[in-house]
Amino acid sequence: MADPPTQEQLEAVATAVARVRAQPRSAEAHLDLARAYASAQQAQLSAVEYLAVTRLDRANPEANTALALVALAAGQPAAGKKLVDAVLAKHPRYPDALYTRGLIFLMGLHQAAPGVRDLRAYLTAAPYGSHRPAAETLLAMVSDGRRP
Repeated sequence: MADPPTQEQLEAVATAVARVRAQPRSAEAHLDLARAYASAQQAQLSAVEYLAVTRLDRANPEANTALALVALAAGQPAAGKKLVDAVLAKHPRYPDALYTRGLIFLMGLHQAAPGVRDLRAYLTAAPYGSHRPAAETLLAMVSDGRRP
């Protein structure tokens, strides 16, 4: 079980909710709320806000990448790949999209070669990125012949 949200995380959610109420048509306000919910371990609420972002800004790379991860977790890797492919068509070096597509290839579609390619591209695009340890672990597992 995840730890309960901290007071700081709850305050960030409250601040972001107030901003969305004040600016309901602001994709950036909804994006901030999605991030705040994610930080507070509220994945479903975060997904709802990412959907709101895509209603206001259909091509938002962060929201579409986050929704691709939701699709993967829901057992819909092809739908997730479609979302992240659209992001990478416009932003070919967007690190989180590269990482997410690598995960989708490896974990959802069980296609090692394109997954390795995308994870390596992620490491190049974001050498100090937050997903670096996970990407390196997945690459090591694939090179050892273990299936992630």
